[in-house]
Amino acid sequence: MLGRLQGHRAHVAGDRLVIEDIAGEGAPLVGVIERRGDGLWIAGDGFAYRLEGPLARPRIAGPGYRVWVIGEVVDGKLRARRLGVLQRGANTREKAAGSTTS
Repeated sequence: MLGRLQGHRAHVAGDRLVIEDIAGEGAPLVGVIERRGDGLWIAGDGFAYRLEGPLARPRIAGPGYRVWVIGEVVDGKLRARRLGVLQRGANTREKAAGSTTS
């Protein structure tokens, strides 16, 4: 995951990835994308926010993906300005491994 953060300030502390800064905008929220009803949510240590805006699309970061997000939280919703994938979801890798193209 650290390799996906080149150009940003991040380090590993024990078994934990610590992201200090993304593009000069400060520390992001880091969590896993979940589908809840008709929306996508990011859930992490002690928080869960519904994602909103143009980056809240399963094709960008689908359920099970571990991501970082920079944005504004208003009324329990996170309007993402920047989003980066740290790790694809396990179900996504399984689908990719079993897929075929013609």
